[in-house]
Amino acid sequence: MELDDESHQMSDLLDSKNLSDQSDKECESQFSVKVHRSLRTRITEWYSGWRYTLALASFASVIVLAFNLGFVTWAAVHHTVKKGRGTLHEGNCEKVQHMTMFIRTDQERYRPCPRYNSTIFAITSANSYWVFTALEGFLKQDVQNSTSVNEDTATDVLNRLRAEAQNGTLQRLDISQCVNAYATDFQTIYGSLILVTNDTDQSQSVAQQTTFLPQENMRTSASAPYQWICSAQAQVKEHTCSQLLSDVKDQVSKNSWYVDRYRVGYCLAERPPQRCKLEYSVPLAIIVIVFNLVKAIIIGYTAASATKKPILTTGDAVASFMQKPDEFTRGQCLLSRESVKTRPCRTSYKSSTFNSTPKRWHAAVSVKRYLLGLISYTVAIIICIGLLIFGVLSMRDKTNTWTMGLGAIKTQTLITGTRWVTSLISNVLVANTPQLLFSMIYFTFNAIFTAMTLAAEWSRYANHRKGLRVSGPPEVAQPSSYFLSLPYRCAVPALTFSALLHWLLSQSIFVVGIESYTGNLQRDPTRDFITCGYSPPAILSAILVGVAMVVWLVGFSFRRLESGMPVAGSCSLAIAAACHPTLRVKGDEYVDEEGKLGAEQMKVQWGVIYVDADGEGHCSFSSEEVGVPEDGKIYR
Repeated sequence: MELDDESHQMSDLLDSKNLSDQSDKECESQFSVKVHRSLRTRITEWYSGWRYTLALASFASVIVLAFNLGFVTWAAVHHTVKKGRGTLHEGNCEKVQHMTMFIRTDQERYRPCPRYNSTIFAITSANSYWVFTALEGFLKQDVQNSTSVNEDTATDVLNRLRAEAQNGTLQRLDISQCVNAYATDFQTIYGSLILVTNDTDQSQSVAQQTTFLPQENMRTSASAPYQWICSAQAQVKEHTCSQLLSDVKDQVSKNSWYVDRYRVGYCLAERPPQRCKLEYSVPLAIIVIVFNLVKAIIIGYTAASATKKPILTTGDAVASFMQKPDEFTRGQCLLSRESVKTRPCRTSYKSSTFNSTPKRWHAAVSVKRYLLGLISYTVAIIICIGLLIFGVLSMRDKTNTWTMGLGAIKTQTLITGTRWVTSLISNVLVANTPQLLFSMIYFTFNAIFTAMTLAAEWSRYANHRKGLRVSGPPEVAQPSSYFLSLPYRCAVPALTFSALLHWLLSQSIFVVGIESYTGNLQRDPTRDFITCGYSPPAILSAILVGVAMVVWLVGFSFRRLESGMPVAGSCSLAIAAACHPTLRVKGDEYVDEEGKLGAEQMKVQWGVIYVDADGEGHCSFSSEEVGVPEDGKIYR
């Protein structure tokens, strides 16, 4: 018996030990599962939802900051900086213009770098030149014995042209090519030229064309920088050459183009090296870097320090209030944004009668905000129209006003005046002021559109059962929030409008920098200038796009919502009032009973969930079946 007792005791001890070991293993297993789930949850939180968006934005800001620092460092090391400006490229003017256009276009497509609009800019090299007439046998003659040119400078230029002609470096142009090549406000490709004619026996200087200066715009000869082309026209004193250019081209087509009294057979033009520059401003680049750094720090700090789950979308708010209903909004299920604004005292909220007529989209926006947006856009468009009219009326020659091209540099459209700013920074501020103003107005536009699209989605919950759109990691039936805060069918057109208008504004008013060269191909700093130019076609295009944006906004604002569900907008009281899925009447009071766990993660719908003995119903978001509210019936 004693042996049996001892064996039983041993068996019990072994069983107890086995159970203990098994329990320890289960605890270890549960602990590892919890750790794994916790780790997976953390990873999911960081790689989805608002944290992921902030992390991406922070990473993008750091990348842009690193690029900007690298760019400025590289440019300072490899390129000489003078007076706060460095040259990135010097050479072909058309190539520089294309590079500038690419920077302006790319910055609108890639919004993290919009500040490069004037940090990197083009400087156009403009050539002053002499125009001579000469016989066909000019190359074989001695210049000193066959010319009536008296100025030493002109003689030097003519000697150089003769030497270049003998070397075969002058370019022969027929008279049509010659007119097209030299009928330009700023000569960037060609230099001095010889008009070959049989109407003279000596080489003569017929014109000296210096680089245009904005201060000279009031003088006819200066505002028409290629007037010599039309010198034989009868109306040349009353008109600019661009106004008479069609007559000149008619004469060219008949091979009867005259300059002064000489009939031109063809032209010999020199092609000096092009010296257009793509430059950058060191002070502006430093400002860009400083703002980049501040932006990266703020976004990074927000992403790293936020510990509580924020309410960023209407879906977040609904999910939160369904988890924990708000006791102050019990029995006010038809509370709307408008009723809260007009009756701020809670004691005035009573049972409401349901109106099934859907409201319009603009009901989601306060009258002040809606009018502010429309008035801002309207005032901006009116100012643009006024400036366009003023700019066109101030042009002496309106011949090519609407065909000059977007962003074209013309003497007629350079901003002039004795008090006009002449520094680069000042002109950059002027040129970018429209960009800043439009960005501020666009915030209002985007806020209005966002509020209206949220109201449209809110209204659909009365007709369709679907998941709540949340900013955090989606659970079960929940969809994620929109990356651009708007539905893509609205976000894509809005971004397209914005990018297009920003680009058109950059072509409407822009910084113009000219570096002048003399007829001897030497630098002439006395005729250098920096100012702003404007483009009437670009301004008109910007006005039309702005009008289209306003029409698009107003058109959407008068659409009907899908249902008569009260419009909550971003009003937390109205949202909370629609989120009592377990509300019941007990005695004379409304109480929220314990609801289904995780109901906010399921597909939900708004509708009637409860009707009391008096026939008064209650509407709420619910994952259960809901009824359709009846028009004219009272709901609490």
